[in-house]
Amino acid sequence: MKDQLDQLDSSSLFVQSSQGLTEPILSVPRLRSQQAKMNTRVRFTVMLSIVICGPGVYHYTKCKMTLQTEMCAQHVDHKYRGIFDRHLKNNLRNMRQWPQQAKMSPRAIFTVMLAIVVNGTAIYYYSQRYAISHHLSVLMPTGGNLLSWPFPPAEEDYVHTPDEQYDVLLSHMVYNKTWLRTKFPANTAYISILREPSSHLRSAINYYSLPELLKIESKNPVQTFLQDPWKYKDLSEAYFDFCNVTWDGTRNFLSFDLGYPTEGAEDKERARRYISELEADFTLVLLLEHLDESLVLLRRLMCWEVRDVLYDIEAKNNRTYPYKSYIPTAEELANLRRWKAVDYLLYDTFNASLWRKIAAQGPDFYEELHYFREVRKSVSKFCHTRKRRRSRHHQQPLIIKASKWSPQFAVDSMYCRGIQYTEIELGKYIRKRASAKDKEERKIMRVAENVLRIVHGLPTVKFQYDGRSKNGKMIVPQEDYVHTPDEQYDVLLSHMVYNKTWLQTKFPADTAYISIIRNPSSHLRSAMNYYHLPKLLKIKSKNPVQTFLQDPWKYKDLSEAYFDFCNVTWDGTRNFLSFDLGYPTEGAEDKERARRYISELEADFTLVLLLEHLDESLVLLRRLMCWEVRDVLYDMTPKNNRNYSYKKYVPTAEELANLRRWKAVDYLLYDTFNASLWRKIAAQGPDFYEELHYFREVKKRVSEFCHRMMEKRECKKNCQHQQPLVIKASKWSRQFEADSMHCRGTIYGV
Repeated sequence: MKDQLDQLDSSSLFVQSSQGLTEPILSVPRLRSQQAKMNTRVRFTVMLSIVICGPGVYHYTKCKMTLQTEMCAQHVDHKYRGIFDRHLKNNLRNMRQWPQQAKMSPRAIFTVMLAIVVNGTAIYYYSQRYAISHHLSVLMPTGGNLLSWPFPPAEEDYVHTPDEQYDVLLSHMVYNKTWLRTKFPANTAYISILREPSSHLRSAINYYSLPELLKIESKNPVQTFLQDPWKYKDLSEAYFDFCNVTWDGTRNFLSFDLGYPTEGAEDKERARRYISELEADFTLVLLLEHLDESLVLLRRLMCWEVRDVLYDIEAKNNRTYPYKSYIPTAEELANLRRWKAVDYLLYDTFNASLWRKIAAQGPDFYEELHYFREVRKSVSKFCHTRKRRRSRHHQQPLIIKASKWSPQFAVDSMYCRGIQYTEIELGKYIRKRASAKDKEERKIMRVAENVLRIVHGLPTVKFQYDGRSKNGKMIVPQEDYVHTPDEQYDVLLSHMVYNKTWLQTKFPADTAYISIIRNPSSHLRSAMNYYHLPKLLKIKSKNPVQTFLQDPWKYKDLSEAYFDFCNVTWDGTRNFLSFDLGYPTEGAEDKERARRYISELEADFTLVLLLEHLDESLVLLRRLMCWEVRDVLYDMTPKNNRNYSYKKYVPTAEELANLRRWKAVDYLLYDTFNASLWRKIAAQGPDFYEELHYFREVKKRVSEFCHRMMEKRECKKNCQHQQPLVIKASKWSRQFEADSMHCRGTIYGV
């Protein structure tokens, strides 16, 4: 996140300042047509896939407006004092309107124990916001949101405060009462959230790539697994050797995250005793299936305000996968209840506990529940409507009037940003406030990646380093590029894996994204030669492409190369083009996911050129970018032209059919952008082909001229004195000269 505006309200969290560059407008000669007299686009990134052979804050303060004004006021910059005073007066007036029974002291020391893949994002978001707005000291992991899972944190695993005093813990960690009591006082409120074990299993199987661990290849691994879970016991138990812990993502995962060992799966009496202790330890365990009821109850037990527990009704981190909505049969559910007996005992216990506590609140609980849902709906609708409007900072805020459960409060742009930020963004802000060192900030431990390490026969590790995309796979640059003094950039020209999130932090919103791809069949031949893939695949024939295409699936275990330094799986034979544009190797079989991703790429990219139709692509690029013809000329003589025995091999119809199935995502990518190219060309009108003919003639003349110039002996010393080639003005280009400098740039790339 970039610098933020001041926060002067308990829930008004962040406003991002936008400081765009002034885009230069190039002068356009009079001889050029009106179509060409458009502002030249000068901000762009070119995403180059490998072996394509394509040429060529504001200062921020944070205050909670409560009656504790002296503490809060000292943090407010003098230039904001007037704003602060007005907010304070309004807040005091609202507090007087709020019923006396609601003015209890809020509990501000708490821990939120989050089980993994529970989808408890709502509780995490509002807990983060509450901690920020109340200036609470958060015990933060040194990186990410996992606190030394699955064992008690070591000293280097969390960010230390000067006084070692903490108010809040918001992390995925295994509950450890002994360790937590050394960090938090006796009156700490312990909070967690659970979800129904069947849906939790589906989520875990998808998130942790458990079918790979279990060696299940069916389209519905949940159904296959539930037919006989005990069959997979030896495979499902993952041993993390770096910490001597056994974990089973399919069995009692919820209980494991709350401190119950995997080895106790069959000991029901031990499980009952432990869960009884948890019930005594925890102030409240929320249930995802009854989230609104849980949050209203939490607000009451913690004496918080309604605004503190509102959340955005639009789902975040909402992954889709084929078996997400699968409902087990009665027999499968019975198997699951026996297999996850401890998890079901845990869930049933806290389900009963939740409703007992709600019943003890009295009949007005459901009145507040109705009020909460109405307010949540209004706030969410207001924030999303506001987000779509350009002038949202100047719009009137939404006023939620005082009720018996809440003082009056305003929902403005800062509040909306607060409820719509992700846990990663809020977590980074909290960690930054805690002054985490840069080196520590990137330290992170991901459970899913350790599971993949086990699948690939690699040792598990305690820490890795942050800087991955949303799917947790791709490394993004950290110290890998040259920084400018002002950190402002106009152009990126590099081979890199497309990462939209990272690029949007470096380039403004109007940046043009450009790439180039080639036919997947020729790309395979080139990759096979360039990366010496026959050695990796143990193919010794004279035509490794032909051998491979007879049965690509035969080589799957060999073709997938795992780079353990960055936890990335890459396959040089399969969907390499898509990989370079950000699609993960692991998604090769998920056609629906691929379609969605490629649709996003089509929306993101101004143009994807095709190597097989390079001239057409370049003429279209010139038009879309409002460049000049001389800007897209290239040398006709091939460069980097490697020869190898199977370079021109043409696959048989059967081999090509195999390749289309094997590289299904790449072919979908290529076919999509092939169709897109011709649609965009058709939209240019009939004179496009006139310009194409003109472009080819100019390209040929310039290329021949430059080669003659460079071949002359005297040019080595004195070619700058030779007469340049003059290309006269046309309806597509002003007059320009091809001189020695132009030729050197065209032929040698300098």
